[in-house]
Parts: sequence; structure tokens; C-alpha cells
Amino acid sequence: MPFSRTRTGCYTCREDGYKCDEQKPFCGRCVRLQKKCQGYGVRLKWQPLQGGPKSKRTRNARQQKEYSTDEVIPTLSTSCHLAILRNENSFHTLATRYRLTAVSSLRQTIQTENPELSLAVILMLQVSDRLFTVDSGVDHLSGAKAVISQAGISNWNSSRASFLLSLCSYHDILASVSRGKSPVFEFDGKFPIEGMESMKELTSVLRIVGQISRMRDQDPKHLDAWGYAIEGILDTLDQPEGPIGDVEHTIQAYRYAAYIYLYRVWHNKGSPDPSALKHARSCLAHLGLVAVDSPLVSAQVWPLWTAGCESIEDDQRQFVRDRIDAMYEARRLPSLRRIKQDIKDVWDIKDEQRNLIGVDNVDCIKAILRSRQREADLT
Repeated sequence: MPFSRTRTGCYTCREDGYKCDEQKPFCGRCVRLQKKCQGYGVRLKWQPLQGGPKSKRTRNARQQKEYSTDEVIPTLSTSCHLAILRNENSFHTLATRYRLTAVSSLRQTIQTENPELSLAVILMLQVSDRLFTVDSGVDHLSGAKAVISQAGISNWNSSRASFLLSLCSYHDILASVSRGKSPVFEFDGKFPIEGMESMKELTSVLRIVGQISRMRDQDPKHLDAWGYAIEGILDTLDQPEGPIGDVEHTIQAYRYAAYIYLYRVWHNKGSPDPSALKHARSCLAHLGLVAVDSPLVSAQVWPLWTAGCESIEDDQRQFVRDRIDAMYEARRLPSLRRIKQDIKDVWDIKDEQRNLIGVDNVDCIKAILRSRQREADLT
């Protein structure tokens, strides 16, 4: 039966030549046929800038309305937020269209416009992919690195630049966890987010998380030296005496999550090991002391994921479920629903292994990469 062709279906159905029902996160046809659903959105690839004649397609694109990067940022942001709040396919399609427009504008202006604007658009693309839980096939962080390198790191000294570099660092470090690889950025000297005085200690923990990710690429004979050094640094970040606020609770949650991540990368050791259970319990306790409407909760997905996956007690698992539900009700971010399902699936895998052999050597990130063929949404 003939149907009108669209560009919003999943890539598996489009490659097979079948109409897609566009269910999220995986379409019904792929689920029914047990096919790997390749997801939705626009597949784009960063390419090195080169001179030479423009293609016919590029010339035709230039005949249409061109957008500058400072026009694309608010348009992309608005369309993304409408798609989340209204949950209508038309807004999702509009957001996808503006993601394409954003990259097209970058290609045309990346050498002429303020690099801060180009980097801001790249970060919006990174965030929109995470919000929509879309695997666009674009390595936005490598694109950001190219923009930063082209301008020269010494030129990024304004308050806006510091903010943008901070976001790049944050996304890069947490993406390194979900990819199971080293961070893309290697900054010399001052770390970009050290300028946030109130979050200075959290910056220290984030740097440690990035160093733990780099351990994955180290020669095994050097792992002990790295592991003991990082463990010693974490030991020095003791909880201050007396009442503490949301910032300190968040810092401590990251600290305990970093312990869990370290031992998993270093020794592939997790629950029911007593140290993993202790750190998971402490992490969740600190998260529970921050009100769900606090702005800091947006930065607590990674420690919640890390401690949640290692939890084996029913009350702790129920806290994780309730916390994610409350975060979703407060923010309506689609990625939170996927995080909840991912954690549940990790629990099932880990419980099965413990029941079979009595120990748990399941790496949570590897479990998701293997079963989902995608990263976990930790930002």
C-alpha cells in the first residue's frame, strides 16, 4: 500500500523501506522483529574544513534562507523545550529540523563568526541530543574541540568563554564514563570550571572522575599506581563538620560515586562487596538530603545512576525509583525515563549473576553498551 515518505522514522525502517510507527525510544516494528533499532534524528558528521569549490547541494542550500549562529541558538532551544513540554511529533520534527539548520549554519560561519557562538551552538546540539535521547551519530564534543583548538585556548578568557568551557568539560567527563573511554579534552594548566568558587570542590571530584576514565587506556601494570593515587585524593575530601547545604551534599554524593567508579575500573569490583555497598549507601543518603526542586538536582544524575546500579537492598532501590520519578515530574526530561529503565535492566543482569555465582563482576556501563548499543544518559 503506498505511503508518503517521511524523514522522521527510525533508520532501520528507512533502510529496509518500511513505514515506521515512530514509537520512542524504539519503534514497534524493530521490537516486534527483534531488530536493532538505529534510532531517529539527523545523522551528521564533523569533517575537516577545506577550501575548494562548493558542491551543488551546498550552493542550493545557500540559496535558501541562511541563519547566523546567534539566530539558531534561541530557535533550537525553544523548539527543544516545546517538544519536551508538549510531547507532540510536530515539535520533535521541528527540533530535528533546527538541529540540522544549526550544523549547516556552523559549517558556513565557523571560520568567520565569533568562536564562542559556534561553541554555544555545538553545546546546544549536545544537550538537545541528551534531552531527546537521540543517537544522532554526531560526535559533538570532537566538534567542540576543533572549534576551541582553531581559536587557540589562550583566547578563551572571557566570562562567556569560561562558562562554555565549563559545560564542555562537564559533558566531556560524564560522556567519558558512558562511553567507557578517555575524555576528549586535555586542558593544560587551569581546569575550565575552577572559576566557579562555590563549586570548587565539585570541580576537584569531576577532575578525578576524568582521571579514572583515563585509567581504561592505561597499561595494566600502571593501574595500581593510578588507583592508589586517586584513592588517596578522594580520601582527603572529607565531609566538613556541622550542618552542610545542597552544594556540599552534591559534592559528597559525587565523591562516593567516584569511589564506586574507581573500584569498578581498577578492580572490576562492585556489590555485594562491602565497600561498594557502603559507598552506594552514603551516596544515596546525601542525594536524599537535597530537595528535588533544588537546581543542583540537574547535576545529580551520574551519582544517582552509579550508586543506584550498585544497590541491592529493596529500600535503596525504591529510593532510586522514587527519586527518578520525582526528578521527571519536576523537569519532564525524557532521558530520565530511559535512565530508570536502564538501571532496572542493570539490576536484573546483576541479580542474575549474583544468584548464579555469588559475586558481581558486571560493569554497569558495559552492560548498557552491550544490550542497548548506546551510551547511558548521565548528563
